[in-house]
Amino acid sequence: MRKHIYSKKGVGTALGAVFFIGIVILSLTALITISSYQMKYLQTRDKMIEWDIKRMSENIAIVNLIQPSTKPGYTFDLIVNNTGEVLVKIVRIYIYDNKTNGLFIFDRQASGGNGFINGEIMPGEGNHAINVKAQNPLANDPPYRYRIIACTERGRQFSFSYPKPELPPSIIGGINPRHIGYLVITFNEKSLMYTAYPDPVITTPAWENIKNGAKHVVWHLNITNLGNKDIKLLKESKLIVMYNKKSGGGISLSVLDVWYISAPPLSVPPGWNYKDNPDGIPGYDETTNPIVIKPNSWKWVALGAAELGQPSYYFPPRRPSIPNLNLENDALDNVVWIFLELHYKYGDEYYSQVIPFAAIAIRM
Repeated sequence: MRKHIYSKKGVGTALGAVFFIGIVILSLTALITISSYQMKYLQTRDKMIEWDIKRMSENIAIVNLIQPSTKPGYTFDLIVNNTGEVLVKIVRIYIYDNKTNGLFIFDRQASGGNGFINGEIMPGEGNHAINVKAQNPLANDPPYRYRIIACTERGRQFSFSYPKPELPPSIIGGINPRHIGYLVITFNEKSLMYTAYPDPVITTPAWENIKNGAKHVVWHLNITNLGNKDIKLLKESKLIVMYNKKSGGGISLSVLDVWYISAPPLSVPPGWNYKDNPDGIPGYDETTNPIVIKPNSWKWVALGAAELGQPSYYFPPRRPSIPNLNLENDALDNVVWIFLELHYKYGDEYYSQVIPFAAIAIRM
């Protein structure tokens, strides 16, 4: 009888030992599993941190676009400088056409189709050429027509605008594009023209005609928005012409004429002209027909009104006061100074600034 009792005690002890060992094994397994997941988490976190560090270390600049490409069979080259400390791999290139609202997408070239090659830029490498094969080359005008965005393997984006404004020839009195906050004015013989009655259309550079006595001028300016917000031009914007005036024994600056902003022209050329608009140019209404320039986009702006927000007319029977460039007898010389006074909203912020624009000799 006692042996039987001792036997039961042995079985209970064995079962308890097995249960305890099972608990220990399960605990160890749980600890190992937790440790394994923790190690994987730490490794993933470290990789992510390393990825973010490398991502933020990417620093490339697209400095130029050359077409035709230097590589046979390709359309154009993007010239890139890598000023960062890591290898940068370009995986996609977007080209947005501001004029047609078209979007072109180029991936790494495969099977000889459209795309690009040489998309890897070593740290510190300069003038690296990414060769792009496209169906058609990019147009060379107007300025900043295309927005080019290069996307990297790590998710960064770097952009470039093309084409850049060309510097106008010095023989026509051109100056470099003037920065007005977020605006750039393209100032050359093609972007600054005039319409004067009875001339029917814009055909001739302003320089040659104004200095020969042209009257009733309507200025057409090509203005680009370099910012990242919409720009809305305000009705107070104007172009001012001044000259040196003899004043007693000294000299003073006198306003010759003012051209306020007019309604936006439908197209340039022909721009505003007497043939198509015999009743004159509509006045500028910033509420119903505002000039809004999108980011990295451009528009033609006309200035031809003698009064703020009023219509413009080309000839005296319509209005006695018409802007012209006839100098008074008290002029010190035959040179007029032109200033541009632009008022605009950049997003919700108001900007007003006057910049020197040009100097033109009226009489030879």
